[in-house]
Amino acid sequence: MKQAQIIKTSDVVPGDFGHYIGDEPMTSAEAIKEAGLDWDVTLKPIQIADPISYAPLATVQQPIKTHKAVVRNSDNNILGIVGSQYQPVQNRDAFKFMDSLVDDGSMRYHTVGNLKDGKRVWLLGQTGSYDVVPGDQVDKFLFLWNSHDGSSSLKCMFTTIRVVCQNAVRSAFRNATERIQLRHTRNIDAGLLDAKEILGTSKESFEGFERFSKILAGKQINTALLNEFALEMFPEPPKDVNMPSREKARDELTRLFEEGQGNTLPGVKGSAWAAFNAVTEYTNHYKVVRGSNKEERRFEYSLFGAGANLAKRASDSLIKIAA
Repeated sequence: MKQAQIIKTSDVVPGDFGHYIGDEPMTSAEAIKEAGLDWDVTLKPIQIADPISYAPLATVQQPIKTHKAVVRNSDNNILGIVGSQYQPVQNRDAFKFMDSLVDDGSMRYHTVGNLKDGKRVWLLGQTGSYDVVPGDQVDKFLFLWNSHDGSSSLKCMFTTIRVVCQNAVRSAFRNATERIQLRHTRNIDAGLLDAKEILGTSKESFEGFERFSKILAGKQINTALLNEFALEMFPEPPKDVNMPSREKARDELTRLFEEGQGNTLPGVKGSAWAAFNAVTEYTNHYKVVRGSNKEERRFEYSLFGAGANLAKRASDSLIKIAA
């Protein structure tokens, strides 16, 4: 088997480092081994050391019954503190239900990654592609996300990546109910999952996104409509609030509409599709994020946080413009 290639996943989706595994078909077990994610987690009790009043230098171990620690077995690293009802999902179990799609050729595992030293893990499986206009290819993915720190449920989402610029967007952004989520509770095993059913749902989602993108590519928008759109994405703040960042964001959106990657292609230039991709390029690559691990923060911002909400607002606005 060919050795997995280590890549920076901002070359695929914005984020931390991941392992590209798409050159040859492999199972989820092989994929997570190549990515160094073939480890388990265990729930362990938590105790605190209480001082003894009559012996100040002595302590007694007091158990905390409401919470447990999620500990990685390979190095005893604590990945999170969770409630007593939390049920971990091992990496192999989170990913293996999708193997049936690989077996019948419906999907190929593409990239496996993790954030925050394994507290959150994810997998991209490619299911196909289409051209919006000649030369503007969009790849279709199932995106599986799991956490070991209690920060989120197990999620399977339908994601597209525009090849020319590597902008990622949840292709189910217009209908949040199309995203599969399983809470980490004791009945989670019963929900793990019918991959064929998920693929069927994803096909509907991708077909909707394909129609959406081609409708937008067929609609030219003028300067007035672009300015109106930019103002809707980044509204003026209240009169007594100084927020120059919003004006800068509108200027950046206009620039990306005109000269963003892929937006000068014939059939794309000047269209509502270029406006939508200006938004996704902004959230994927240009939005200022603060704190450490900025690539990780941008990853989550784009697919789960305010960036995903911005993409939804953009789609709703541009559908009205294109109608």
